[in-house]
Amino acid sequence: MRPLGGSERRERGGHSSPRRAPVILVRLLLFLALAAIAVAAVMFLFSKDRRYLRFIWQVVKFTVVILAVVFVFFAFERIVRPTL
Repeated sequence: MRPLGGSERRERGGHSSPRRAPVILVRLLLFLALAAIAVAAVMFLFSKDRRYLRFIWQVVKFTVVILAVVFVFFAFERIVRPTL
């Protein structure tokens, strides 16, 4: 038996594209946060300006808060969806 392709998988109730959209957004958020942290870290290493460390801390706090909200929403969706 051969593995199912993308369209065949969707037809048989497998992974669908709209369900993966929020996961892609979470990955994009994490990538952008890590990129901002990396750039700020390099800037700190070259300039020794502590404002870049404060910026890194703000990005970390913001990312953790946003991810917590998203994960709470995912959990709420999984709890409520079976009752609808």
